Amino acid sequence: MARGVEVPEKASRTAEVVPPTPEQVGAPLEHVAGTPLARLLVVLAGTGARIGEALAMQWGGVDLESGVWNVQRTTTMTRDGSVTLGARTKSGSGRRLGLSSEVVAALKVQRTAVAELRIASSVWDDHDLAFPTTVGTPQHSQNVPKDMRAAAVTVGFPGSFHALRHFAASVGLSSLPLSVVSKALGHKRGSMTSDVYGHLLAGDAMLLADTLGAVLEVGRAQARLASTLASESAGSDELQASPQAKALRRGAGGARTHDLTDYESAALTS
Repeated sequence: MARGVEVPEKASRTAEVVPPTPEQVGAPLEHVAGTPLARLLVVLAGTGARIGEALAMQWGGVDLESGVWNVQRTTTMTRDGSVTLGARTKSGSGRRLGLSSEVVAALKVQRTAVAELRIASSVWDDHDLAFPTTVGTPQHSQNVPKDMRAAAVTVGFPGSFHALRHFAASVGLSSLPLSVVSKALGHKRGSMTSDVYGHLLAGDAMLLADTLGAVLEVGRAQARLASTLASESAGSDELQASPQAKALRRGAGGARTHDLTDYESAALTS
C-alpha cells in the first residue's frame, strides 16, 4: 500500500432510491400517449430494462405471441460519438424477460410504426431494431432522454428513464423474492439488488414481524381456551363425584318413587 493513502473502513453506501408511484409513472405515459416515446416508456416501466437495452431491442429477440424478450445487448457509443449495437448487455450476460399484455400491445403498435418508417425511407439502414431512428439506425442514448425530460417537466415526473427501472424493481420486490427481481434487472449478484433496493425491503421485515406476532397471539389464545376447557371438564368430574351430588341424585330418585302410583311401584319392584 502506498504511503499516505488512507483506505476507508467501509465503502460509501449507495443513496437510497425513492421509486416513483404508479400515478407518477402513469402521468408521462398519458401525456405522450400514441407516440413512440410512450411505447418506449411502457417497455421500460413494464420490464425494468435499461434504456440502452430497450434501444437495442431487436425484433428477432422478441416473441410477441409468447410474450418473451431475450435481452442480449445494449447500445454503445463509439469514440467518434456515433452509436452502435454492443455485443452484450451491461452486466455481460443476457436474460429472458416476460412481457405483460400491455407491453405486447405497445410493441405490436411499434412494429407497425417501424414498418411504415421503413417504407417511407429511401435510405433505410436495417438493424432489425424495435426503436430505431427514422432511417433504421440505433438511437443515441443521450438524444432520447431529451424528449423524456420535456414530458417529465410538463407532468412533474420525478426522474428519468432510470426512475422507471426503480419503479419496476419496487413493484417486483413488493411481491417477489429478491433473487427473481435481481435476475429480471440483470444484476450480476443479488447483493447488488439488495444494496440498491434493500431499504424497500424494510416494509417486508415489518410485515413478517406483524405476521409472526399475529400467529403467536392466535397460538396463545388457543392455548388459553384449551386450558379453560380442561379446567371446566375437571371441575365437572369432581362435582359429579362429590357426596353432595350423589345425595342429590338419590334424593331425586326417591322423590320420583314417591310420586309413582301403587301400580307403577309394584311394577318397578317386581
